[in-house]
Order: sequence, then C-alpha cells, then structure tokens
Amino acid sequence: MFDKIDVQIVEILQERGKSTNLEMSEQVGLSVTACVNRIKKLEAAGVISGYHAKLDTSKVGLKICALVLIKVASNTTETAQKFQSAINKSKFITECYMTAGDIDYVAKIYARDFEHYEQLIREDLANLPGIVSMQSLFLFSNVVSRHSIPLIN
Repeated sequence: MFDKIDVQIVEILQERGKSTNLEMSEQVGLSVTACVNRIKKLEAAGVISGYHAKLDTSKVGLKICALVLIKVASNTTETAQKFQSAINKSKFITECYMTAGDIDYVAKIYARDFEHYEQLIREDLANLPGIVSMQSLFLFSNVVSRHSIPLIN
C-alpha cells in the first residue's frame, strides 16, 4: 500500500507531529509540494486518522489511571450495542476494548483522585447495561509509552 517514503513520512509524524512540511520534505528527500501531497493521500486513505496533543494527565488534575476489566451477562449484538453506546457517554473513559476470553471489555479511566474514581464507578460504570462484574487495575508508573505504531515495509 505504501512505499518507503510514505513509511518515513508516517514515522516522522508519529514521533514529531509538529514537524513542518519543509522539515519533513528535507528528511524524506522530496519537494514540499510532493511531501504535502503524500500526506494528503495518506489522510484520504485513512492511514493517518488524526492529529493529537499528548497531555500530562497529572498536570491537568487527573492523578488516577485505571484499567477496568468488565464482564457482561451475554455477548449478544444487542447487549454489545447497548453497552458500547452507554460507555461512550463518559468523558473519563478514554479507551475501551472488546476482548476475547474471560473478560469482555477493558476500559481505561482517568480520575482526579480515589473519591472521584469511586464516583465514576458508582455513577457511570455500575449502571452500564449487562455488567456482571468489574475489576480495577490501578496504573502506577509508566514503564513504556510508545505512541508510534511500528511499520513494516
């Protein structure tokens, strides 16, 4: 789907999303116009799905991060749709994955403190449709945090 230059462009954007078009074009050996056109094609193809600022959660007042392992009563399409619709309503749930195995979903939650976390569990998560059980895993120090997807060309 993409060639060596596309891979280079995507790798640069993943590592340094604020690189200028001039900087990027110099690094990959293209004119600015050619580089911009490649980026536009990668965006149009959905390879690049957006641009985001990475925040320091503690500096914005979110000191607690947890993964919540969720088991639901049944894995029917209707239950999944209701659960997924409901879980999207909480802005403190930043990621949620459907999984295989004993656990049906894993949700990543940020909270100001433990009181706030307890409130989110009671008011947001406990009221989600079909939940049988939940288990919280609190995340302490970040050992590895890569936002770059390894590309194979």
